[in-house]
Amino acid sequence: MRLVQFTSEVMSNASWEITRANQPRSSGKHYFEVEVFSDNNNFYMVGLVPSSYSQTSTCCLGTNGSYGYYIYNGSGGEFRPGGPTGGALCNNGALSCTIGVAVDLDSGQIWWSMDGVWQINGGPGVSNGIFNNVSGTHYPSVNLALQYSNNTKATLKACPGEQLYGPPAGFQGWE
Repeated sequence: MRLVQFTSEVMSNASWEITRANQPRSSGKHYFEVEVFSDNNNFYMVGLVPSSYSQTSTCCLGTNGSYGYYIYNGSGGEFRPGGPTGGALCNNGALSCTIGVAVDLDSGQIWWSMDGVWQINGGPGVSNGIFNNVSGTHYPSVNLALQYSNNTKATLKACPGEQLYGPPAGFQGWE
């Protein structure tokens, strides 16, 4: 098992903590999970950022070539940029959840799961990704909104041996 290293920054207004893996990918089928521990007063995003994404001046996934699954204040999930709403909420009374991200960089598709259930469209091998225009070199990213709560913590798990659900068929860990 290899350790995935991260770069973490807090924006100058101290309202967001943005973390990304140091290992980018530009091809292949990859999967990672983010385990989130939180209370119901939260706002966080899990997704992909390109190498040009500024961790010190850009707060939100879904901008500047990035893709994200938003979970906010106990009220539901949304996919950005311009994707569908109605993704599952993490908490539903629980204090933790696991968000899975499967990315096929060869076909440009991305899927998200919540606690092992693929969101919106059925997942890899069943349907097209929520987005099908991902191109270039990307990194896994987690963005936490500190202005809502300092009680949210997230751990990115790139290696299948440390993941709760593991990669779908045909995908490998991000490691």
